[in-house]
Amino acid sequence: MVTRHAIRFAGSGFPLLLREHGEPITYFKNGGSVCRTIMAIIERDVDVPSETGDQVAQAIIVRVLDNATSGISALEIDDGRDKVSLPMRIGDTPQQRNITRRMDDANGVVRFMVR
Repeated sequence: MVTRHAIRFAGSGFPLLLREHGEPITYFKNGGSVCRTIMAIIERDVDVPSETGDQVAQAIIVRVLDNATSGISALEIDDGRDKVSLPMRIGDTPQQRNITRRMDDANGVVRFMVR
C-alpha cells in the first residue's frame, strides 16, 4: 500500500536530499554503451558479511530515485547485468562497477549494492 508519506517523500523529500547530498553517477543498462547520468546518494565502505559469515567484504550502497528518467526504475534494474560508473572514494575518478544486488525500493527510492 502506498502511503501519503511515500508519495510526498518521492516527490519532494528525496529530490531535496539528492540536491544536498547527491553525486552524479552514470547508469549503463545491461552493461551496454547506452547510458544516462543521474544523481545518487552513495554510502561507501559498507561491511557486508560473506554467506558463511566468517569474512567481511566492502561494498557500496547507492540510492537513486525510482524513476526511469531521473533515476533508475525498480522495474528496469537488472542486478548482475547493469553497471554504474561512480567514484569509489570521494574525489577519485569514476570507475564502472556491476550492480550486484537490488536491495529494496520503498518510498520512491531504489537502493542497490555495488562492488
